[in-house]
Amino acid sequence: MKKIFFFLFLISCTPQNLELNSNNLKINFDDNLSFNEFKKLLLQYSEKAPYPNIDD
Repeated sequence: MKKIFFFLFLISCTPQNLELNSNNLKINFDDNLSFNEFKKLLLQYSEKAPYPNIDD
């Protein structure tokens, strides 16, 4: 019985949204980018990131 409860607990701890969003910008650190190019990529990534805005 303990094993069943433990199994149910482990299942409940898994994230509900398992699909990966391919719309996000992937940053390849192997590219030789200048600081300004990297800054542009970071700004684009931060605008498209699915994270909530904590300033509101």
